[in-house]
Amino acid sequence: MPDGIVLDTSILVDFRRRVPSAGTYVMGLLGKREALTHPVCAAELLEGARDRADFRDLQRFLIAFRRVAVKAGDFQRCLELMDQHRLSHGIGWADCLIAATCIRLRLPLATLNDRHFSPVGGLRVLRPY
Repeated sequence: MPDGIVLDTSILVDFRRRVPSAGTYVMGLLGKREALTHPVCAAELLEGARDRADFRDLQRFLIAFRRVAVKAGDFQRCLELMDQHRLSHGIGWADCLIAATCIRLRLPLATLNDRHFSPVGGLRVLRPY
């Protein structure tokens, strides 16, 4: 089981935009080899690429982060979380899959989107700045 903190897309975007508080937070985690990301977060970041050069730059950026592994059971838990929270809190499938993986691995999730994630039982949500 990996050790560290899973960084949600919101944190990665702020880091890329050079938000000072995001830079301090992420660099601290990278220095301790505690910065993790989820494949969904990597995909969301890559989806925002403006062109081929930006896409390649994002791929190079993502190499710095260890990626958590998604298992088949995470998809079932994702559906359960959607059943529980989709209509009441507006959480989508991607966030439910991230949450399911973090719960299974017992890893905290650092995000600025605590509105979606905070109601999920068993998930430790960190708002780092």
